[in-house]
Formats: sequence, C-alpha cells, structure tokens
Amino acid sequence: MTTPEAQLQKDKGPFVYKAMLEEPGSKAILQTTDTLAPQYSGMSFVNFYYPPGEYTGKSFNCWLVGIVRTPHESRTCEFGNKGTRARKISVGEILVIEPGVEYSSKISTRGQVDFLMLTEDRLNSALWAQHHDALGGAACGEAYFNSSIIAPLLHAVLSSANRPDCFDPHHADNYINAIVSGLCVPNVDQNGDRASFHNGLSPRDLRMLDEYIDNASGSPITNAQLASLVNLPEAVFLKAFKVSTEETPYQYVLQRRILRAKSLLGMKDLSIAEIAYSCGFSSQSHMTDVFRCRVGATPASVRKSAL
Repeated sequence: MTTPEAQLQKDKGPFVYKAMLEEPGSKAILQTTDTLAPQYSGMSFVNFYYPPGEYTGKSFNCWLVGIVRTPHESRTCEFGNKGTRARKISVGEILVIEPGVEYSSKISTRGQVDFLMLTEDRLNSALWAQHHDALGGAACGEAYFNSSIIAPLLHAVLSSANRPDCFDPHHADNYINAIVSGLCVPNVDQNGDRASFHNGLSPRDLRMLDEYIDNASGSPITNAQLASLVNLPEAVFLKAFKVSTEETPYQYVLQRRILRAKSLLGMKDLSIAEIAYSCGFSSQSHMTDVFRCRVGATPASVRKSAL
C-alpha cells in the first residue's frame, strides 16, 4: 500500500498542493497529513494526479469539491453512500466528497481532479451566508455530475489560486459562497428541466435588476437588495436568478460592471479612478485586479486599444 506524496507548491499561489500516486496498479490509502490540512481562511486547493489502479481508504477530514481536468475510465467509484456507474468521466464534471467517508475506486486510465478543500467551519460559514441550513440538491446526487453553475465558479477560483498575482481572498470567498449555494439546489443539468424546481425571473424583473445594478455607482449590492426589488424572499430569488442567468448575483453584477467600465474607458475625459468608482468598484486597484483576472488585460491597456 502507498500513500500520496504531497508537497506545498510555493510558486503556485497560496496553499496549493500537489498529490501524486506513484505506483500504477497499487492500492492506495489517502489520508490527511499535516501538510494537506486546509489553512487559508478554512480553504486550500489540491491538484490530484493518479495512475490507473484500485484505490481504497478514507477521505480527508474536510469537504472536497473537485472538477475533472483529464478524462478517465472509471470501473467503480463509491464515496460513502454515493457512487457512479462504470463509464468515462469527462472533463468538467464535478465531484463532491464528504469528510471522513470510506471510498473505493477503480480506474483504467490516468486521471486528474483539482479540488477546493473546505473545513467544516468554512462550509458552514458559506451555508449561513447563502441562507441554507445544510448541503442538499446536487451535493447529494451521484458522485460525479455536470453543473453549468458550479463548473465555471470552480474553474475561476482554482485558476486564480494558481496565479498569485490574481488571487484575492475576498473574491475567493465570494466564489466559494456561490459554489456552496450551487450545491444546495437540485442539479438541473441532470434532468434537463430548468423550471422543475423553480420558475425563473421575468424579463421585466431582469430589466429592473439591470437598471438598479447600473445605477448603483460606488455602492455595494447585496442579494437582499436585489431580492427586494422583485418582491421575492432572498432564498427564492437566488434560485430563480440562477435559472434565468446561470450565474450567481455576484458574478452577474461583476460582469455588468466590467462591461460598463469597458464602454467608459473609451471616453478620454474620465480618469480610470473615476470610471472605477462610477462602475461600483471599491478602488482603481480593485478594478485593475478584476480586469487582469477576468478580462486578461488592465484597464489602461483596454483604454489604449479603444482610443
């Protein structure tokens, strides 16, 4: 039996780990080590690589939310009371593993899954922030599943974790809250019925929200404020909003602010600091960080190309 070799990748961002199972075909027991304990505000990240073989053991003492990076053939896969049939696991599928559960897995091709690791306290904090009592919905289904809501959020936070220049703990917290919220609602990708658990917002409601977001210059926008505009309880609003936009309110607001900032950067008479404030960013540096991570360029370079 072998255990994964895990070491902190200091050049890969805050608390990013790499775990590699070295012996193909061997049985491995994956266990928590001091090195792999989440340390960054209750969260850390692990890039997990494994060769074909049979794996059994007990999961880490924290929650794992992973995204498949390379396709692989799974013959059996069981995590506690969750499992998946023998099939090809595709890139972008989501895997949720509870703390301390027995697991057994047999794979016939090499695979990679990148995980977000959350302590129980960090998970509960996210549940509280999103007005949920416990995980449910997608988190209680098959071991592997598709989610057009969770996958882009996981990709964004994992990508920023591997880029120290882009990693912002505040933004990571917002993404994690949104990921946990996504795990609490039924997985609409599996049954194909977007309205099966809630109707979306009306076009009129969406126009009202857009107008409010665009006019909230320099002010933080909360889920409660948006919910009150359309006369819905906050928890109901969050589900309806996801049905209509496939995004969380945080993602949606940020994208609208980016689009508005881009349009204003073409105006010579406004400074970048003025644009940042008018679009709802807390500062010019905040807008610059967001542009670097989500646009791939600074506001100054966007302005230069627009003029």
